[in-house]
Parts: sequence; C-alpha cells; structure tokens
Amino acid sequence: MDSKRRQSMDPLVKWLVPMLYPDTPTLLGLPLASSKEDLKGADLAIVGAPYQGAPGVTREYSNNLLTPVNIRKDSVKYGSYLPEFDLDPLDELKVVDYGDASVAVRGDIHHTIEAVSSKIKDVLEVGAIPIVIGGTEVGSSLPLVQELNAKSKSGVGCITLDAHGDNMESHGGEKFCGASWINRMSELPKVNMSNHVHLGMRGPRNFKEQVHWYREKGTTLFTSREIKKRGMEDIARETISTVMNNTDKVFMSIDYDVLDIGCAPGLDEPMGISVEDLLTLCLEVGKNGIDGFSIGWIPTSNKPLHWIAIWTFIYLMAGIAMRIKDSGN
Repeated sequence: MDSKRRQSMDPLVKWLVPMLYPDTPTLLGLPLASSKEDLKGADLAIVGAPYQGAPGVTREYSNNLLTPVNIRKDSVKYGSYLPEFDLDPLDELKVVDYGDASVAVRGDIHHTIEAVSSKIKDVLEVGAIPIVIGGTEVGSSLPLVQELNAKSKSGVGCITLDAHGDNMESHGGEKFCGASWINRMSELPKVNMSNHVHLGMRGPRNFKEQVHWYREKGTTLFTSREIKKRGMEDIARETISTVMNNTDKVFMSIDYDVLDIGCAPGLDEPMGISVEDLLTLCLEVGKNGIDGFSIGWIPTSNKPLHWIAIWTFIYLMAGIAMRIKDSGN
C-alpha cells in the first residue's frame, strides 16, 4: 500500500511560483524574465542589485548581498489586490522579475555599478520601468539615475528619501559610497538639482555643511519635522511639481531609515515619517509618472521592513495602474 505521508527526503515546501534560485521565489511570484528577450512587453521589471561593501558609520556588519533575496522571500505572503482602492495593479500592468545583476567581485563598487547598469539598460531599452532592489544606494540608486540621465533629453527629476544627507564629497577616502552617492548624482549633466527633492532628513548624524550644500545646489529639502507639520499630501504635491518641471525622466529612491525607528527596527533614527506617509507619496508619484524606482539596504533579519518595502512597491504600482486607467493608455 502506498503511503501518503511525507517521507524524510521530501521537500519541506513545494513552491508553486517561479523560482529565481532553488531557495528563492521571484518577487511576489511574478513571471521570471531569464533573458532580455523575456522583457518584451513588460511595463515594469525588478532588478536585484546585491552589493557588499564596508558598513557605514556605526552600522552593523549585515550581509547586504542578501537584501534582494530576502525581500523576494518575504514577498510571497502577499498578492497584489488592494481592497482600499478595489484595484489589482497587475490587472493593468505586466510586471516581471529580471533577476539579480551579476556582482562577481564583493566590495568592488565600480564593478557593481557596471553590472547593475547593464541590467537597467536592458529594461529601459524595451520601454519598461526599472525597479531596483539593492544592497546600498550607491549600488542601486546611482546606476539607475545614471542610466536615466543617459536616456534623458531635457532633464531628470530626482526624489530621494533618507534620514541622512548622503551628499558628502567622500567618506573614508571613498567618493563612491552610501554617504556620497547624491553628490555623485549631482555631477550628472542632465540632473539639475533644482529638480531634486530630498525628504525626511533629521537628527544628529547629519551636519550643518550638508544642509548648506543642498541649499546652495538648489535642492528642495523637506525635513521630517516639516513633513509632519504640513502633511504628506501637501508635501507630495510640491515634490511632484518640483521634479516634473522641465524634465522628461523622474527617479525615486528610498532609504528606509526615513521611517521612524518604531516602524524601522534595526535602523537607528527616531522621529521619522510614518509608513502611511511613505505609501501616500509612492501612490501619488506613481499616479503622476515615474521612470525608475530603487530601494537600498535593509537589515538582513528585519522582516517587518521587508514587508513595508513590498507595500511600497505595490502602492507605487497601484498609482501607475490608476494613471493608466485614467488616461486609457
């Protein structure tokens, strides 16, 4: 008689979703694009940007390489339907997971930027929106804005969310790092800093020169205190107006320490914005048009932040889907 009980060598879990690696599903169980050919017809494409460099000041030695993998693993508890809008963005959008950039040399940021840029180019060439999930902003956000800069005719509008300025000239002698990537972004020819909005800066790990640098460059700087006083809906309207003024590309990057420490354990800054504020901004940006989106490092073991990151992505998709439905295109 055949037994229907599980045998000792049977797999613990039999995935019914596409698998990127033997132990890792695609983000949200999306279709896997194994080649550039598979990208054709996609509206959005996920690109993983694993990178492991030296940790920033007072940060832990967490494995940033695993951020794209862990977010994917923690995403499959979710679907994509949002009852609050009676909307499933995947009814309107074709979204695929294009896997991870081949970052073969650990700690080599220039190799990482080149590898991630190559994947982003593939996505942009088929007319899709890259969604980059990465280890640090210098390995995910910087290559994305560089590729949008290369495609832009009139200019790139930039939205960055971070508790910190990330605009130092260099840090520890390194010009390409998480503490300086926005300074490198400002050097791109199609990035006019008057079309840059930086949201959520706060606290004593920043210093006066960083704020003065932003003001001198023409960046619109909204501290978390100002966001709370004015409300995110008002801030979102001004942000979108600023970044879309005489630009043809819009880019958004999130460092999750922009959130209050109460909803971002494992990060280190209190008095940040709320998750609701973050999702409100993502929805409005999606509704008004975006050409590239990226997120940076999240502590390896922090499942709640991974889940918030997934909600961020779904709300951005919802905004894009609403834009499509409203325009009929």
